[in-house]
Amino acid sequence: MSRTPVTAPIAILCALISASVVCAQVSSVARTTAPKLSLATDGKSDYRIVVPVRATAHELRAADELRSFIAQVTGAYLGIVTDDFPVMPREIVVGRSRRLGQVGARMDAKRIGREGFTIQTVGEHIVIAGGPERGTLYGVYAFLEDYLGCRWYTPRVSVIPRRPTVTLDPIHTTQTPAMVYRDLYYGEAHDRDFCPRVKINSAISGALPGDTCVADVPGNGLCHTIFSLIAPEEYFAEHPEYFAMRDGKRVPSEPCLSDPDVLRIVCESLKKLMDANPSTRIWSVSQMDNGDPCQCPRCKAVDDRNGGPTGSMVTFVNKVARRFADKIVSTLAYWYTMAPPKVVKPEKNVQIIYCWDAYPREPFGGYLEGWSRIAPQLYSWYYVIPCHNAMAPWPNIRLLQAHVRNLVSHRVTGMFVEGCGETGSEFAELRVYLLAKLMWNPNIDAEAEIDGFLNAYYGAAGPSIRKYIDAMHESLVSNNDALEGHEWSRHHAGTFFAPAMLARYDALFDEAERAVANDPELLLRVERTRMTLMHAELQVGYGTVDQRLAMARRMLDIARRANVGFFGDFGYRPREEYLPAVIADLERQKGANGR
Repeated sequence: MSRTPVTAPIAILCALISASVVCAQVSSVARTTAPKLSLATDGKSDYRIVVPVRATAHELRAADELRSFIAQVTGAYLGIVTDDFPVMPREIVVGRSRRLGQVGARMDAKRIGREGFTIQTVGEHIVIAGGPERGTLYGVYAFLEDYLGCRWYTPRVSVIPRRPTVTLDPIHTTQTPAMVYRDLYYGEAHDRDFCPRVKINSAISGALPGDTCVADVPGNGLCHTIFSLIAPEEYFAEHPEYFAMRDGKRVPSEPCLSDPDVLRIVCESLKKLMDANPSTRIWSVSQMDNGDPCQCPRCKAVDDRNGGPTGSMVTFVNKVARRFADKIVSTLAYWYTMAPPKVVKPEKNVQIIYCWDAYPREPFGGYLEGWSRIAPQLYSWYYVIPCHNAMAPWPNIRLLQAHVRNLVSHRVTGMFVEGCGETGSEFAELRVYLLAKLMWNPNIDAEAEIDGFLNAYYGAAGPSIRKYIDAMHESLVSNNDALEGHEWSRHHAGTFFAPAMLARYDALFDEAERAVANDPELLLRVERTRMTLMHAELQVGYGTVDQRLAMARRMLDIARRANVGFFGDFGYRPREEYLPAVIADLERQKGANGR
């Protein structure tokens, strides 16, 4: 999807970093004078795990994961029984079963909802139970994180401590997600085991066994769906009036939303899809990816009353929503429909996906405020990096928490994060981990999570990489600079990509490489991250031609060793075309200079 330009000053962002943000996260912890629990002592445990007789696939997976990781941490291997066995003094009760009542545990199912969970101790029993859609599974991972110290940073990098003796204070905590829909478009977020561990409910990652609703995502796609419901190749030749009028001519850029036959055809197409997928709750009716809405007199009259083309779009979607009152109809606030309409309001079963560039020049804009007032359901399409320059450094990591907090404070309950689907974009793994955490709970200690990730992922090089992130962020802020969705690195050659700053970044990467020089795996991670800096240095023309030529050759070597195949999203600029072309151009420059 393309970007909408943003225009407000960076100073707006500073006021947003506040712990007082009201969010949807519900978490409570109560400590009592009850005795501590001994989960394991010297690698042995008296506990067993109890699951319901008719356990769901999620509850069985939760029990297996709990047993596996407790064994890795403590060395103790716990048995698993069903709740038709007699109650024993020391049990970990996993899932919603009769055992909850038998041990005196309480669970507020309404408060927990579909994905929330409770973790509580009742005497010497430990209870982990949650909502029907991965709630218990999420509760198990939270228990392992918060009380045993486990961390899953990427699909391949985790920290599982070794603690033969584990003693627990009394626990009583309930959590629900701030965002009910948590999806990240990143190659690094497509792993079926990793996603539930960090509480991503992405449809892209694929359903786990037993998933009934992986995420609240439209059944016919998240965006640009209108032509799947009324295709120009099927209708335009005989019925050009079904499509947009532009400068007095009918063109197949968008449908004519005021034509009654367009409404009929779209509803008929949706009805067929719904009949084939009766359990799917959400369906998309959203504009195509262009800036060419209909300008016919009827559409224009609706738009004039509402201050722009959002008027005809919402009016049309409302009509569809009334036909399917038991479903949710989703549409975009995007490009020419960013501004909320002045008169028409979305129907109660209409979902708005607010498409917002996550850059500090205008971190949220007046449009979000307006949609927050009128949209019954509000999601956000969140552009976290520029997709066409996805490899480049982009200093917004320390801004992410303020962004998510503000979205939550404006009643946004779902996020689709557009990063880069190709492997190798700048700090992709860190952004996936941090955003997954923030979408569940925007009030985490984000700085501590960043440090924990860097130290686990880069080892001894972590502190130097942190200095690099901080230096670029501070240059962005001190120069009152801003990031735009379609920019290239050269646009910041006078601020955070100024020669003095690039020299500083290179020194920090030299430091990072020295720190892990004897560890090939960690060194390659540092090199792959440095490759994104070199990508920017080539764009801004940093150094002599000989230095840039050496840089490009090193980038090609790193890309091959790290299996980085592309230098842009959506398969743009494949490695074996892009970097050899850069090298050939620099060789020509060197030859010309030599002459």
